[in-house]
Amino acid sequence: MVSSEPLLLPVSLEGEFSNSMKEMIGGCCVCSDERGWAENPLVYCDGHGCNVAVHQACYGIVQVPTGPWFCRKCESQERAARVYLERLSCFFASENIFHIKIGREGGAAS
Repeated sequence: MVSSEPLLLPVSLEGEFSNSMKEMIGGCCVCSDERGWAENPLVYCDGHGCNVAVHQACYGIVQVPTGPWFCRKCESQERAARVYLERLSCFFASENIFHIKIGREGGAAS
């Protein structure tokens, strides 16, 4: 999520926003400036429960994303979760193949 200005939510409106809305309070985690500019906007991490906001230049973001953006920590966690799930699915796929082969051979393993 990208913002050129900080979004401060009045306390009276907090309950009106759905859980999917990102609460964008606070400034850049690198320089602490709460302002964003068109040429150097604040970019907010879309990671679950992550509150990281950074300026494009402060974090070294080459191109401002048009879709979801994840900070390095969330990106690393996401990558680790994908690798784990891929390995898990490969494990179960190989186990299923093993059971299928045993079934075709009449239950005898060689």
